[in-house]
Amino acid sequence: MNARFLEIEVFTDTPGHGNPAGVVIADEPVTDAAQRAWSEHVRKPGNGFLWPAAGNSWNARFHTPGREVGISGHTALAGGHAAMLPGATKVTLRSRTDTLELAREDGALWLTLPRPKLVPFDAPLARIARALGLEADGIDHGTGCVRTADGDLLLLLAPEVDPVTLQPDFGALKPIGDELGTRGFCIFTRRTNDEGSHWQSRFFGPHLGLPEDIATGSTQASLARRLWDLGRIGVDRPVMRFVAEQGDALGRPCRLRVEMTTDDGALVQVRVGGQVVTVSERLVEI
Repeated sequence: MNARFLEIEVFTDTPGHGNPAGVVIADEPVTDAAQRAWSEHVRKPGNGFLWPAAGNSWNARFHTPGREVGISGHTALAGGHAAMLPGATKVTLRSRTDTLELAREDGALWLTLPRPKLVPFDAPLARIARALGLEADGIDHGTGCVRTADGDLLLLLAPEVDPVTLQPDFGALKPIGDELGTRGFCIFTRRTNDEGSHWQSRFFGPHLGLPEDIATGSTQASLARRLWDLGRIGVDRPVMRFVAEQGDALGRPCRLRVEMTTDDGALVQVRVGGQVVTVSERLVEI
C-alpha cells in the first residue's frame, strides 16, 4: 500500500540532535509482516505505524529495529506530532497495550504515560556491572533493582560513577537480557551535566537490536517514581516538573521534561514531553 513516511526527531528542535523515529501513516491497517519488514529496512531507533481509529484517534504500533514493543515513548511522541491536525492540541494513539493521550502545551508535546508499576527484581548486579564496564560496586547494591511493567531493569549507579564514561560490552550484556527476559537495562543517577537537570539515564537493549537508545521517553515515569520512592527527588506540590538528561554519551544531548501529578501522597499521573521536529516527509510503498 502507499503511505506517508515521516522522519522525525524527538526531544530537540534541531535535526541531528534528538532521538530519531520513523512514522508510517496509512489509510488502512498495516500487517505485522509489513511492519517488521519496514522496521528492519529503515532501522530507526523507533518505528511507528499509524492508521485511523474512531474519532480523533489512531491505531499505533511500535518497533525497535529488532522487535515490536508495547510502547516507545519517543516514537509515540513522533506519531502524535505526525498525526495531529494543523491547529489541533490533542490526539490519541491506541497501541496494543495502552491508550496514549498526547497534548501540545507550554511549547512542548506531552505524552501521558501509564502509571508506573515497579517490583523488586533479583538481578545479578555484579555480572551486569561488569558487562556495563563497571566494577561490581558501580551499581548501588543497597537500593537493589526494580523491574518496570515494560520489563525494564532500573539500576541506580554509585554516586562517583559518571554515566557518560560507561563503555558497555554489548556482547556480554545481550545474553543477560535474553536470560532475564528484560526489555532493557536503564542505568540512572542524580549526577547531571546541566545545573537545571534532576537526573540522567542511559538505556541499553542489545537483545532488541538497539545497543543504546538515545532518549527513552517510556522509562521516565518509572524513573521519576523510583527516585521519589528512594527520597532522591522531592514532591512538595500537586504538580511538579523535572528535567531528565539522556543521549549525552552519544553526542545527542536530549533534555526530557517530566511532569508528576500527585494527590495526598499518591501518584496520579506522569507525563513526558519535549520539542519535536520533522526532518523529512515522503510517500512510500510498504
